[in-house]
Amino acid sequence: MGLAKAALRFGSSTILEHLFGQLEAVSDEVIVMAAPLSDETFSIDKLFGAKHRELRILRDKTPFAGPVPALISGLHAARNPVVFVCSCDLPLLRGEIAATLCRIVGDYEVAAPEIGGRLQPLCAAYKKDVAVKIEELWRAGESRVTAIVEGLSRRQVSEAEMRSVDPDLRSFLNLNTPEDYQRALTLAGLKA
Repeated sequence: MGLAKAALRFGSSTILEHLFGQLEAVSDEVIVMAAPLSDETFSIDKLFGAKHRELRILRDKTPFAGPVPALISGLHAARNPVVFVCSCDLPLLRGEIAATLCRIVGDYEVAAPEIGGRLQPLCAAYKKDVAVKIEELWRAGESRVTAIVEGLSRRQVSEAEMRSVDPDLRSFLNLNTPEDYQRALTLAGLKA
């Protein structure tokens, strides 16, 4: 993409600010897992400043270690018993998706949607206490989030269930290419 996805402009804000706004509307706690300060490509602290006191920014201990250590740290740090987890490249995420997944996790360790035949472990709700189990799997050598989720008791959430909250499933459009970014802007009625 040429720069950090979270820092891409999305209307009058960045994708990260947009995500924060969606999640802040449905949760009393928002945690951003970020790169160590020495490896940060844009200043998250400056981006948010003091205007969002509810936001907690936690730093990865190891740069570029992938999403699993960040998932573990975030779950350990969370105050709530159920935690919605998402990547920073979901510019069309609706807060209602997060609220729905947290509500339906029930007795499972994770509620993970399956969209287009693919599990969505970085747009899912996790029980806080599953962090220990995820850490054990990671220490045993598993670094793929999808494989970790497949090893948990999970409520696999169907596309139909997600469409009841987000009819076009736009919340699951992630950005991997400049074309994806342009498509998200177009769907949101925004310009680059």
